[in-house]
Amino acid sequence: MSREPNTNTNPITRRSALSFLLASTAGAGIERDLSPLSVSGNKRFLQDASGRPFFLVGDCPQNMPIKLAISELDGYMADCESKGFNLLWICIDGQRSGDVVAGAAPPRDRNNNFMMRAGWNIDILNDTYFVTIDAIISSAKQHGIYCMLTPLSECQWSHENILKNTARDWRKYGYYLGTRYKSKANIIWQFGNDNITPIAQHAIVQGIKEAGDRHLMTVNWRPGFHQHGSGWIRKYKYGERWIDLDAWYINAPASEGGAACYWEKIEYERPNPMPTFATEAHYQQPYAKATDLECRMLNYYVALGGGCGGQVYGSGFLADAWDYDTYKNNGGRAQAIHFKKLFTSRDWTTLAPDYRHTFITAGYGTLSPNTMNYVGAAINPGSLGMAYCPKSVTITADMARFSGTVNARWYDPTNGVFQGINGSPFSNSGSRQFSSPGNNNAGSEDWVLVLETKR
Repeated sequence: MSREPNTNTNPITRRSALSFLLASTAGAGIERDLSPLSVSGNKRFLQDASGRPFFLVGDCPQNMPIKLAISELDGYMADCESKGFNLLWICIDGQRSGDVVAGAAPPRDRNNNFMMRAGWNIDILNDTYFVTIDAIISSAKQHGIYCMLTPLSECQWSHENILKNTARDWRKYGYYLGTRYKSKANIIWQFGNDNITPIAQHAIVQGIKEAGDRHLMTVNWRPGFHQHGSGWIRKYKYGERWIDLDAWYINAPASEGGAACYWEKIEYERPNPMPTFATEAHYQQPYAKATDLECRMLNYYVALGGGCGGQVYGSGFLADAWDYDTYKNNGGRAQAIHFKKLFTSRDWTTLAPDYRHTFITAGYGTLSPNTMNYVGAAINPGSLGMAYCPKSVTITADMARFSGTVNARWYDPTNGVFQGINGSPFSNSGSRQFSSPGNNNAGSEDWVLVLETKR
């Protein structure tokens, strides 16, 4: 058993930092009544304490602790809330770039408080730095947002600096985090990003759990990377039974092997199901130039493919040169709200993926790692069916899958507006062809066919 970490700091410094935190968040409103998330009974989605399903829509401001001052947090969180985001992936130690930079200085927040008091020595933490983490979690809660926290960013630390600390040091760090945050409702823990040093990561997990922290845990790994893969692979093939969520990673354009429909199908069809989602995807500006269309494809493919929501959107918020005003209005962020509204206003948990094409029986394209034309579809037999069409297409639907007269509409994923279909409502018999309307409001060809029994 590791010793409880010493969290004593200069009381004057501690009181000053806490006073600033309270003052800066006083006008932000009363905290939302969020509860810790858990796994649903059927193991397919997340839910809150009342059993209400949680439809995940995420963004990844990984370097928030070193990018934003406490006074800037509420404005940022309000913007995230307005765009429908309810989960943010944040590295506790920040992340200045996508790669380890030789000779990089240890993490410090915008007020120049270092995370550790002695270089890269994780055994000597600086409480004042963690006031910033406290403020992030609190501000997020005020806006109905969960924080998916990564304790150790291996794009921030060099392998050499990690191994300068012992397993006991990392376990003590985990105990510190678990003790400090176990009572915070809006947390999920995520371990690893691109690289992993098992001796450190596993020790952190152990320390968090020894502190009595019961938040859900997952890992961030890409399929095939380092002979590992998704959260499911790590849990069932490598014996890491502490993993609760099947997060998967494929940071590549759809046309270069990153088609989410292909990877989500693999995770959905595994035995011993877990809630699954894309934890890291192709980034948008300025990091990797993912298009708005690619962001929408990721969202709809995951949700209609059996995931517990969309991707953790790749915002590009991990570069020192990153520009906030450009980032916050990226199309992939602005259009997330339309994605969320379409699903959360319907009983999305009852939808089953149409991988066998018994709902959309023709025109569904080709399922492959680099497809750009696959129609991702799902149906609740009887009342609801949806099909995401990334390209102009004519598809055939089996109308007999519905229990009554069917109202048919096209949904524009770029502005959230429905377009009626001539002849609707239709009878629930035989097959019927539907042709997408051409270009949507943003000039792209993707639409969502929504079929619902008439109310």
